[in-house]
Amino acid sequence: MLTRRKGVHLMRSDSGARRFWRWISVCLLLGGTALLAGCGDSSPPAQRPPSALPVNVITARMMTVPIYGEAVGNTQALETVEIRSRVNGHLLRRDFDDGALVKKDQLLFLIDPEQYQQDLAKAKAQHEYAKVSLELARKETQRYATLLRQAMISQEEFDLKEIKEQEAEASVLVSAASVNLAELQLRYTRINSPIDGRIGFALVDQGGLVSAGTTLLARVSTVDPMHLFFYLSEEDYLNLSDHFGDDFEDVIKTLDIQLTLAGGLIYQHIGHLDMFDREVDPKTGSIAARAVFPNPDGMLRPGMFGRVRVTLEQEWETLLIPQVAIMDTLGRKSVFVVDDQGLVASRGVEVGMRLNNLRAVRGVEPGDRVVVDNLQKLRPGAHVAPTVISYELEDSETTLTAPVGTPVSDPTDTSVSSPSADTSPSLPSSDTSPASASREETSEETEGALGTPSDGHPGDTSDAATGQ
Repeated sequence: MLTRRKGVHLMRSDSGARRFWRWISVCLLLGGTALLAGCGDSSPPAQRPPSALPVNVITARMMTVPIYGEAVGNTQALETVEIRSRVNGHLLRRDFDDGALVKKDQLLFLIDPEQYQQDLAKAKAQHEYAKVSLELARKETQRYATLLRQAMISQEEFDLKEIKEQEAEASVLVSAASVNLAELQLRYTRINSPIDGRIGFALVDQGGLVSAGTTLLARVSTVDPMHLFFYLSEEDYLNLSDHFGDDFEDVIKTLDIQLTLAGGLIYQHIGHLDMFDREVDPKTGSIAARAVFPNPDGMLRPGMFGRVRVTLEQEWETLLIPQVAIMDTLGRKSVFVVDDQGLVASRGVEVGMRLNNLRAVRGVEPGDRVVVDNLQKLRPGAHVAPTVISYELEDSETTLTAPVGTPVSDPTDTSVSSPSADTSPSLPSSDTSPASASREETSEETEGALGTPSDGHPGDTSDAATGQ
């Protein structure tokens, strides 16, 4: 029994070993087949060609348009005078209403004159005493001259009398000057308006103490006409000079200037350019200009902001492309153009005057397809799928220039502009570059940035006026 059981056990062990080696053989066979299959084809898997980037393009073309120049500025009176007293004293009264129109030599303030009346009376009395002393000295000189001829006095005594007469004459002159000064001081107690214009608030109440040359009583400014100061960038100034030639300042002074006030109100009177400042501000790179507007009804007040618009030329034919298509890389202006095979190329351009949303350029030919979006994703030689869209000039009356820092338009927008027949370059102009360099500069529509003129501008005459 023991022998049989042992044989059975040996038979079972031999059968399990055969199954184990059979399983190992199958695994090795399958692994070798897979290895041979991998070594037989060593080429990488096929890659799909990159898809073309969709972009919007415009077909550049020549346009005949009127040229409008625009800038933002503020109004300043031709003359602004500070009213101050030339004498000390208490303010006795004022003879005007705050904010009223006043005439030249109209009485505005009266300083208490009592002290100055007494000073004048004293000066007149001293002058009379000096005249009497002079008369007495002259008579004594005449008597001494008679005695000298009779040899009754010496020459020295006569000379002394002549000197006394001369001293008396000098005293008369001094006393006369004192009278004139006292009269002048008394006259200064009446403070009159030095100009025709509008007066502001009275800054000292009745009874207040006034110090000569120090206390500011009020301000008066002229009404008609009115100045308007605005700024042009150095680039715009040079563009205008190049466009009109050497005598462009004389030519531009003959052009009509329209003024649009806050809220879009168009001022009914036409103005004209008066002058450019003598220098360009090196800090802002801009030059101040001054226009003159009639103001017969007094509607314009100093300090008001407005947009000036001047027609530079009625018909001008030039090639215009959207401002958003122009890139600025370290001062180099360029655009992307697409050929018939859909390949992108970079084209250097020279930029000219900006007309609202479009820019005049050289270096692009009519018919060239210029890319207007996705500029930051493109490189020369890239393959794109262009979609041609139309473009027109925006109406400056309804589409104003964006403030500094805002994009000119959405680069993903498929519409470059809205149709219009109006043209309006915003002064000063700017260039647009892709991605982080994309920006649009305008005349500062906020105070201090166009650098708009303020109190103390070189064109503002602020004199200290005193009593007349």
